[in-house]
Amino acid sequence: MTHTHAHAHEQERMGDAEKLPILLEHWIEHNASHAAEFAKWAGRAQTAGLDEAAGDITAATESLEEATRRLRAALTRLRPDA
Repeated sequence: MTHTHAHAHEQERMGDAEKLPILLEHWIEHNASHAAEFAKWAGRAQTAGLDEAAGDITAATESLEEATRRLRAALTRLRPDA
């Protein structure tokens, strides 16, 4: 609990230009875990014969992957070595 509290105070002292790359990295990782879960469930829906739902989930996965590409582009602009 102390770590979280200290981390929150560190973020309060950081400016937006310092926070943004950290947030972008977090969002990219977060999206990757969701995309993997979406893909898994799209396959399960397909196996269950729920083809339209599987297609919708697959489309959502592709949209999330596009969002992740854009987040990576933003991170690269802020940290070219990232």
